Amino acid sequence: MTGSPVTRDHPADGVVILQPKGSFRYSMDPILLAGWALEGGVAHTFLDVGSGSGIISLLLANMGLKGGGVDVVPEWVRLAKQSANESQLDCHFRLMDVRHMAAEWVDLVLCNPPYFPLGTGNVSPDPLRAAARHELKGGLAELIAACARMGPRVCLSVPSSRADEATDVLAANGRPLARRLILQEGLTLLEGREGGVVPQTELGSLRAEGGHGPLAARLFMNVEAHLRVANRAIA
Repeated sequence: MTGSPVTRDHPADGVVILQPKGSFRYSMDPILLAGWALEGGVAHTFLDVGSGSGIISLLLANMGLKGGGVDVVPEWVRLAKQSANESQLDCHFRLMDVRHMAAEWVDLVLCNPPYFPLGTGNVSPDPLRAAARHELKGGLAELIAACARMGPRVCLSVPSSRADEATDVLAANGRPLARRLILQEGLTLLEGREGGVVPQTELGSLRAEGGHGPLAARLFMNVEAHLRVANRAIA
């Protein structure tokens, strides 16, 4: 896909996200995860696992945090680096499989992992869509174990149908559940934290009559993201 047309989204003032035209697009999920993770406590450094377009990393860098992302898809890493350059943000991206990385200690690890196990659903012929949706490069347990090696707080965005599974894996890797946000839309945000605390649970919906509700607005506001469909200009 190198050299193919791209779109330029502007999810927050000064932040540019490049994505291949006609391929996988980021959704609300990573923005919600970034905004919710910041509510869990002060963080200065971060690692975005499976960074894709770089949306989480660039929003956090725009808020003043130091860090970047890792991904196994060369096209995403290339575009994310270009996005960081166009956004004039000090945010690094590496082509790397987190399962084989040496431990890196950061304050906050974030991951919006693929949600379909192999053998379920239809694997897209588009390689970017396939990598984002199916566990082609490691299952949920492997990814969570790798994330737990990188820092004391691990924040995940998973389908609610897999939330119990992810919670058990977090605990098995020394990051017992500290917070969770269960959304009526079928998404659950989880934070596992070293040392353990009494878990906090919040229930909510992203919708209200007429559009997005106050919960969505709150989480988007945390990362100064625009709660609207990003404008896209073809390059």
